[in-house]
Amino acid sequence: MADISMCKGTGCKRKKECYRHRAPKSDYQSYFVNPPLDTDTQACDYFWSTEGRYLAEQVVKRRKVRK
Repeated sequence: MADISMCKGTGCKRKKECYRHRAPKSDYQSYFVNPPLDTDTQACDYFWSTEGRYLAEQVVKRRKVRK
């Protein structure tokens, strides 16, 4: 379970790139009531790139290996 507020991605064009939409879910997961998406600009203040998260996890793994 991801310990974050998840997003259902309704109406979002970038939901497949967003960790808040793609993270592993559980039965007790919290979600935004409405997607935090500005419908005029398609901007989201809560967007969390899956690519950035993946890269950060790789850096942490490499640091552990070097120690």
